[in-house]
Amino acid sequence: MLTDVSSNIFTNSSSIYMVPCVSAEWNQNVFSAPYLTVAGTGQKETLLNPNNVTNTTDPTLVKNGFITNYFNLTASGNSASYDIVTANNSSAYKIVTFVKTDSDLPIMVSAIASGYGSKYSEVNSFSWTKIETYIGSSTAINTFNYSIVASYFDSDNDSINVYFTEPEVYETTFFDYQNNALWPTESVFTNFRPGESYVTTGNNSYSLPSNYRRIKNQIKSTETLSGGYFGNKYMPLTPVLKNPTFSVIDNPVPVMKNVFANDMSPYKYFISDYNINSYQSISAIYEQNVYSNKIVLKFNTIMTSPTVDVSLDTTVISSLTPDSKGLIVLYWTGSTWSTSKWSDSDMPKFNANGSLSKINSFKKITVTQTSYTPTSQFNDYVSRSSDADSDINRMQIIEISPRLEVDLSDFITSMNINKSFDNKQTYLPISDVNSNDASITLSNIPISSYNNFVPLFSNNSNYTSTILNGLLRKNIK
Repeated sequence: MLTDVSSNIFTNSSSIYMVPCVSAEWNQNVFSAPYLTVAGTGQKETLLNPNNVTNTTDPTLVKNGFITNYFNLTASGNSASYDIVTANNSSAYKIVTFVKTDSDLPIMVSAIASGYGSKYSEVNSFSWTKIETYIGSSTAINTFNYSIVASYFDSDNDSINVYFTEPEVYETTFFDYQNNALWPTESVFTNFRPGESYVTTGNNSYSLPSNYRRIKNQIKSTETLSGGYFGNKYMPLTPVLKNPTFSVIDNPVPVMKNVFANDMSPYKYFISDYNINSYQSISAIYEQNVYSNKIVLKFNTIMTSPTVDVSLDTTVISSLTPDSKGLIVLYWTGSTWSTSKWSDSDMPKFNANGSLSKINSFKKITVTQTSYTPTSQFNDYVSRSSDADSDINRMQIIEISPRLEVDLSDFITSMNINKSFDNKQTYLPISDVNSNDASITLSNIPISSYNNFVPLFSNNSNYTSTILNGLLRKNIK
């Protein structure tokens, strides 16, 4: 029983309050995935000598955020072309353009890098179709011609205008060109990546328990029992290792699973090229500026721990190293990016006018490995073979995700958590697994801003300054 406690806490409702702390997080790779990813710094090449290219500025025809051109499709077909003289004479490039027409009639559009490769797609007026062309060569690519060729499928030769965004040419690595199906750059910028349970709220009042995901069982014979645990090992972000050139029979670390890379594998991650003389990078470019106040980086640190720089447009955050699980999380303070969490009173919240207290935006993100440190178990592998040396040198990255976290505690009107033993509600060992569930109710009272009512939690609002406009969909954490 409770003793020495005033009855006022039960009879006087103003004596005690239970206020839930609720924070919501949006992964921008779910809501605004990048349209281009490359193995490199995302250097854009210059287009020369445009041929049969007419610019349009009609807002009903332009793809938002892109320079849009067009040409007219004739009965015999038609095309537009550019010349490219590469800046660094690399061995591989990625070229992207978006195409649509002003007719429901589908046509065939081919994007051709003369002498190196091509990609084709069916295009109509319903939506913009992305055409991405990979080109590569065992020797340096100095110059090439890029053309967008359109043609009819049949004899129905109605007059059609072909609209296309100005092609963008980016340098990538020859390793990426050869092995993108096995270690794709785009996999890092998708959603639902491993190790998400380690990514918590940015509120420093919350932390994971010290034994979170600590493994009790004995895995290696050298592990001794202490305090109920064999050894001092924790589950990493992922135990899966997919080296390009070498594997091991006897795992040197307790939690490691060797897997041969396969293009049909449901789980893939990015491995950089081996290059001892220069840095290794991966970049993504978004169609529009993405809003973020939190950036999550996940690395596979079974063999090595990298030191990386993160570039957000022109802003560079230098010399970052992941924790023991392979995680780096950056938080926007309002003026700079930091690895320190926010205090409870300094969490990103909505101001009185509906704006968010902490918000940053950028269109391009690059992660560059500047150095690496082999884990102690793999230290001697460097001298054993050149294959081991090359793989240990590579940056192995699982996820790069700009995120938006908002403290919604002030808007909670009710909260409910339901926990159930199982579906059958019986102690018999025959039943169905049942998951717990929770629900929250948010206040729908709009904020008044400059004589406008701002409904913060409504996707029906066309008030474009609302930061959550279009984001109230499933997969909010």
